[in-house]
Amino acid sequence: MKTNYQYSLEDTRGYGVYTADDFILTEATKITELEFYGLANNPQFSDGIYGAEIWIFEDGILEPSGKPKVDNTGLVFHHEFIRSGNSAFRVGNLSGSEYTFNMSLKLELPSTDVILQPNKRYWIVFTPKIYTSISLLESRWWKWFSATQVGYTARMFDKDNNLGYGRAINGWMYTISSLAFSIIGETNLGTSEVYNNGVFIYQNDDFLNIENKTNDKVLKTTIIDFTGKEILSSKEMKINIASLQKGVYFAKIEREGKRDIVYKFIKN
Repeated sequence: MKTNYQYSLEDTRGYGVYTADDFILTEATKITELEFYGLANNPQFSDGIYGAEIWIFEDGILEPSGKPKVDNTGLVFHHEFIRSGNSAFRVGNLSGSEYTFNMSLKLELPSTDVILQPNKRYWIVFTPKIYTSISLLESRWWKWFSATQVGYTARMFDKDNNLGYGRAINGWMYTISSLAFSIIGETNLGTSEVYNNGVFIYQNDDFLNIENKTNDKVLKTTIIDFTGKEILSSKEMKINIASLQKGVYFAKIEREGKRDIVYKFIKN
């Protein structure tokens, strides 16, 4: 029996495990991009991914109002991304077993506006889709990184009882505190990252600033490019990034006794 409750994966037969986390936005937002952070204990993990699926549900009192593949009650948004030749769907390898999934709704659905309302709780469900049978190769299972508690505890739905807990179809289960993801969208102030959870980053001129709004101790921050190469590392909360070339980078923040947090930023 597996004991890590943050699995999220579906195979070609449609067998799946789906993990959800809640979020609230402060402004009416047109969602343009979504990014999810996690790990898989297999160096060939990326090769077996053919797509991913996303659901956004309304709040159903401490859990999503519906269930992926079973119940569309309160479904706000659903889309399946196919990877082959698709610039709107990217899998990035941060380093070793750490991966990011980036989905651009702006590129994938240019004529569709996904608009979420302010001060309203939503639940997002994300699952990679793999060629290999879900029951045969656990090393290809993808697991969301945990994040600082924001809102309710994350939930998991194991509709096919893949984990052996006997809860197939019956409902959502409690998992870890929160899951690591970010939302980029358009508001009245322009396009920016409108949601991330726990520890935040922001740029100010040639510096990347780490804002810690928790009691967690930040040990260091490592800057990684999109190929997975470590560019620099610092224990400071204000990091000089003037020497970085223009482009997309990731900041991996290591915390004492907690899992790492990963953020994407653009060096202009």
